[in-house]
Amino acid sequence: MSPRDGRRATNSPGGGSRTDASVEPGHPTDQLLRDLGARARLTLATHLGPPRRLAYVNYPNHGNAGDPALWLGGLRLLEELGHDIVHHCEPRTYAPEALAAQRPDAIVINGGGNLGDRYPRQQRVREAVLRDFPDVPTVQLPQSVHFSDRAALARMQRLVAAHRSLTILLRDEVSLARARNWFDAPSHRCPDLAFGLTLRSRAATARCDVLWLARDDKEAAGYTPPVDGLDAEVTDWLGTIDDEPAWSWRHRRALTINRRLTPKVAAGGAPARRWREVLAATYAPLAEARVLRGMRILARGRVVVTDRLHGHVLSLLQGIEHVVLDNADGKVRALYDADTHAAGIAHLAEDAADARRIVDGLLSRD
Repeated sequence: MSPRDGRRATNSPGGGSRTDASVEPGHPTDQLLRDLGARARLTLATHLGPPRRLAYVNYPNHGNAGDPALWLGGLRLLEELGHDIVHHCEPRTYAPEALAAQRPDAIVINGGGNLGDRYPRQQRVREAVLRDFPDVPTVQLPQSVHFSDRAALARMQRLVAAHRSLTILLRDEVSLARARNWFDAPSHRCPDLAFGLTLRSRAATARCDVLWLARDDKEAAGYTPPVDGLDAEVTDWLGTIDDEPAWSWRHRRALTINRRLTPKVAAGGAPARRWREVLAATYAPLAEARVLRGMRILARGRVVVTDRLHGHVLSLLQGIEHVVLDNADGKVRALYDADTHAAGIAHLAEDAADARRIVDGLLSRD
């Protein structure tokens, strides 16, 4: 059985969790989290201005816990600032006529690591928004930027230059420098919007010494986790994992409705108009469920090792000691250098062997 299968002979994890707008007193990253959340909130307030009607575009309707975390953090910050979100959509359900019908004062595009050519579905929606609504004030929520194709970059540059009121927020200094070099639009730093969430405690009781959350996708750095001799579980959160706690009835119901209605809304026409608002009502509970699942996976280990950016962020938010590895395009290291390097419970490793050395040191303290 491969370590990546994520299976161990052990008891199921227990415990509960909840996301909250305040940090538990004594949380090991208390002040850091407060500062990052406050900076994100202030940045949004600065660039969006007083409360207005917003369209929130590019909902991440998939199981990766990271994108729902930053979407949900963004939702909470926008609501705290008094904005009225009158339209939601994901890549399959984006329809310019449906968005225009809500007459938003501004459009906000979800943040993450997909401003570029690595994730074309999300990028196509971003480009469509800029092309379809060149006169509507638009804020790209904090992103990492990565282009490897010159033609894709040139196309995005033309759309940005043609837009009359676009602001781009970036979550690290590397991406900020790229945006200012490549795009003719105001570009500013803003922490990742997952820092709009804070957690009170671990989402589950630890069941092994080390949970190694290793990317198994196009951003993987191509290493084999060196876990020989460790009480370790190696997995990624994209697939099914053994002994996962069941979702709540509310979350299961949201998933069922979402799966039924997404193709109806994506097809357009009268059914789309009838069901779009009902579909949008599933987005927040689904994001909550996916974030909770990611938190529970991380909490399976006393110590976490991860090359996922939001594996790092959600470990911080739970107060879990962890080791951070970079991913293939450098965005994890860039965020660590920009915002989280002062966290005493996060330890940067140069490679997998260095991560193992740090893990051995952390475990030997107990």
